[in-house]
Amino acid sequence: MGLAITTVGAKVYYAPEATAGTRPTTANSYVELVGVNEAPEISLDVEALDCSDISDLIERTVDGRQSNPGNITFTLNHRDEVITAWEALVTAYGTASSSGKAIWIEYWFPNAAKSFYFTIIPKALGNNGIQANQNNTIPAPAVCSKVEGWATKISHS
Repeated sequence: MGLAITTVGAKVYYAPEATAGTRPTTANSYVELVGVNEAPEISLDVEALDCSDISDLIERTVDGRQSNPGNITFTLNHRDEVITAWEALVTAYGTASSSGKAIWIEYWFPNAAKSFYFTIIPKALGNNGIQANQNNTIPAPAVCSKVEGWATKISHS
């Protein structure tokens, strides 16, 4: 039995596609998204489709398609370089999307053999407001547009 995988040392990376529809697979394609305080859960929910007859007394269902989470939000620590990094991601998306390409996200864990991959459409940063004596964070919204899931992780040095 292997060691438990923790979030200690975990990182979030992003990469624009070089070829439309193909996830980048080399480390030099990816940029670390700095200042991530919390990365959103990506869950593929399955729709239950009602296939009941009108004579059924209990509903019968079958599996429908999986749906990605759609709107997601990263939580970033509020620092100038973090704002700049997210703005660079939004710019990279604008460049990529103008030629039909996507931005891939990698959830990377140091002691894991696999990373989790999906594409996003990043949006402009919001603001969490101000509270007394708190670490100020910034909501960074995006749309999850495609989920690949778990695949062999890329070796980042």
